[in-house]
Amino acid sequence: MKYKLIILFFNFFMLLSFMAIFFLPVSVLGFEFISDFWGENWIFLIIFLLLIISLNVFFLANWSILKYVEKEDWNSLIPLLEKRIYKNNFITYSNVRLLVHAYLLRSSGENLLKLENHVRDKRKNLYRKTFLMFSSGHLLTDKPEELEDYFETAYRDKSLKGQEWIALKYILALVIINKYEKALEVLKAADGKNNSPVLKLLSLYFKFLCSPTEERDRIITAKDDFISGNDAASFEAALDKEKGDIHVLFLSKIIEQAKEWAYGI
Repeated sequence: MKYKLIILFFNFFMLLSFMAIFFLPVSVLGFEFISDFWGENWIFLIIFLLLIISLNVFFLANWSILKYVEKEDWNSLIPLLEKRIYKNNFITYSNVRLLVHAYLLRSSGENLLKLENHVRDKRKNLYRKTFLMFSSGHLLTDKPEELEDYFETAYRDKSLKGQEWIALKYILALVIINKYEKALEVLKAADGKNNSPVLKLLSLYFKFLCSPTEERDRIITAKDDFISGNDAASFEAALDKEKGDIHVLFLSKIIEQAKEWAYGI
């Protein structure tokens, strides 16, 4: 119902805009000159009508997907998206993102791996853009040793988008198997490259976890410096901006631990 209202409102708004544009010359030239004006500038009306038509065609073409998303009917959405991607070879960012979401919500690790391999083989550029989505599934399904190999390979592939988050996930994989020295090496290489407050706090937290006891006072001082420039409210605002990304959602537990360590909340 929500999407139907959006489409109806869109068409109503576009119709009003069309009428306003069509009769705009009347206020300047009068009714007697309107036909002459649009006779010379008809191309603008054609462009406007084509815009309305193309957007409505887009809504209609994606209506079956929109209605399932609105109802959160993932079981019906999955085969529809699979047909688009595998059979029709319609491998777009939106289709892949929706299918990854659906697989993760249904804990379909095997299907997610199949999709990852398919996108990597068929659309390498899109795979580089969507890697972080797929990597979230590996956090759920892979064994700790497999996680290390997977994220180490990704960490060394600088063509993948989201290098800062890839490095952080690699560090997490190393922490899970208690390879603290190696994790500190990766953290050291990432120093100064993180602009996100969320990434900065997570990096400090991992440094604290991985460092020997005698070095933790220095890290606590760095944490206090971070807090002085990022109070709890501003940190929450920064986190809210990134929560829509799957890879951030799947790190929510470790983010909560870092918040408690830093702010006591």
